[in-house]
Amino acid sequence: MCRRAAKAGGHGRQAVGSESRLTPLRRVEFASTIMTLNSGDVIACGTNHEGLGPLQDGEVVDFEIQHIGRMRLDVVDPLKRTWEKGIYMGTDSTNADVVRRNRPQ
Repeated sequence: MCRRAAKAGGHGRQAVGSESRLTPLRRVEFASTIMTLNSGDVIACGTNHEGLGPLQDGEVVDFEIQHIGRMRLDVVDPLKRTWEKGIYMGTDSTNADVVRRNRPQ
C-alpha cells in the first residue's frame, strides 16, 4: 500500500492509501488527456468536503508520498483572493461554522 498525504497550514487536507477509487496510473492518464505533463509535475487531488476549501494565498502545503518523499509548496495568488473556509453539504452538514453561515437562526 502507498500512503499519500497533504496538509495545508498544518491541517490535514488529504490522507489516502492505495485503496482510493482512482489509481495513480488512472489519474496520470486522465490528466494527460487535458494537459501536457512534464517530468517533475505533481498532480495534487483530493476531496472538497466540509471544513475544507480552496487553497489561498499565503498557505503552505506539505505533500508526502510514502517511500518517495516530501515536498513543501507556498501558495501564491497575485490577486490575493480569499474564500470562506468550509463547504456546505446541505441539510446533513455537521461542520458548525459552515452550518452557522448557511442556515442562520
